[in-house]
Amino acid sequence: MDATGSKMEAIVSGENAARFKNILIVGQKYTIHDIAGVIVYLGPLQRVSNRLYREVTLLDTRCDLVVIGVYANHLTTHVLQWASAIAKNHVVVGTMLQLDCMYWCLESSDHSQFYFNPSYHKVHELQNFRRYVVNGEVNLGFVDRCHVTRWLHIAEVLDSKSSFKTNNRNS
Repeated sequence: MDATGSKMEAIVSGENAARFKNILIVGQKYTIHDIAGVIVYLGPLQRVSNRLYREVTLLDTRCDLVVIGVYANHLTTHVLQWASAIAKNHVVVGTMLQLDCMYWCLESSDHSQFYFNPSYHKVHELQNFRRYVVNGEVNLGFVDRCHVTRWLHIAEVLDSKSSFKTNNRNS
């Protein structure tokens, strides 16, 4: 389904057929996202469920912030690109990302792909915006405010779920 709830279908062949065959089940609904943006925040490296994890925030072509949770295999595969990503404000394209409603972000999966500074016509306008960011012509203070607001919301959601479970056990 797309963002409007319309049905989408795809026909794939060659190496893409093998890529999708192992992850898609006929008749199931999937929320898969592709995103392109300029890296404006690179969170600290963490361990989540005994896996390496890092949050990356991109500023897309609509000037929306998009938070992506990147897991171990993508961190180690692209270790040099992630290391220089924030210093150089790379343009990143992420494909086959999953929506995590609880944590207000997209997440990588085993099937996701990341491309750094790709040569693709739709990304050229991001390269221009990237130059403004690199030259300090864009005040990115709103990125920190966005992260604070997001984590306050997540804390409220997790607290309310915890309270709900406790109240149900005591009933």
